[in-house]
Amino acid sequence: MSYVDKDADRIVSLIGAVEQNSIYKDIELELHDICSNYKDHGIYLACTELSLIYGRNKNLFSEFKIYDTIDIAIRTLSASIQK
Repeated sequence: MSYVDKDADRIVSLIGAVEQNSIYKDIELELHDICSNYKDHGIYLACTELSLIYGRNKNLFSEFKIYDTIDIAIRTLSASIQK
């Protein structure tokens, strides 16, 4: 079963919360719970809204191997500017 089958509705709900500017502790915990389902894998946050939730409390997600594409893009752009 893929995350699409298992967690798509929950992820869409989280995205909606961010779009409504309603990121509270329960939203952070919901993302953490979803990440718990994939703790044995690298987790790519390729959605700006999920990055915003993750960025509010990165320590909460320290047990996971998170790849935040927003952070990656910023580091890559910063490195290219400094060359």
